[in-house]
Amino acid sequence: MKLIKLNLGSGVYIKKGYINVDAYLTEKDLKEKKGKYKVTTWEKGAKYVQADICEMPFKDNYADVAEAHQTIEHLNFDRVIPAFREIHRVLKKGGIFYFDVPDFNELCSNWLYEETVGRPFDLDRYHFYAEEFYGNQAHGGEFHHVPLTVNFLNFCFANSGFVKVSYMKYDRNEKLTKDLRKMTMMLTRIPNYMHDDAKFRCGTIFGKVIK
Repeated sequence: MKLIKLNLGSGVYIKKGYINVDAYLTEKDLKEKKGKYKVTTWEKGAKYVQADICEMPFKDNYADVAEAHQTIEHLNFDRVIPAFREIHRVLKKGGIFYFDVPDFNELCSNWLYEETVGRPFDLDRYHFYAEEFYGNQAHGGEFHHVPLTVNFLNFCFANSGFVKVSYMKYDRNEKLTKDLRKMTMMLTRIPNYMHDDAKFRCGTIFGKVIK
């Protein structure tokens, strides 16, 4: 039986094999590929639903897998737990939620290092870290609103019905686990996604949650 998979916060990458969900982008805009939507990739056979991930149009116990890549940080503080509760609702028992988010603690450490290391100011580097903190701000859905840490994520999951949470760290010198390889490969397939080693070193939390 074919797995039902949700790609939450899909943005302009509408990938096949998933029901892609995003609150800010209309199907019309994505398919016309005009203006800021010209970078849209709509893979053949892909499905799209415009919806808020805190209120998705799916029945209970609907999906086998849900994924949210660089999505949760775009929610307001008070919407993270509702979003996780909604993901928990639509997942089948034993369903898996994969996610990755900026690691706020590590970003802060790297930002302070860059400010104190004593090398000449680099605007590209500044923009890189600024975008990690605040989002690229291309439209209303591209702002970062919540600083995410493992402790905060654990609190949110504990208050959303999830109990089996595990985290993975990317290290270019280590052999990747099956799950982490799956997630990093997803990121590298996203058009225009900054996925080089510097991206991961600057701080990304990878997680896997089982309902």
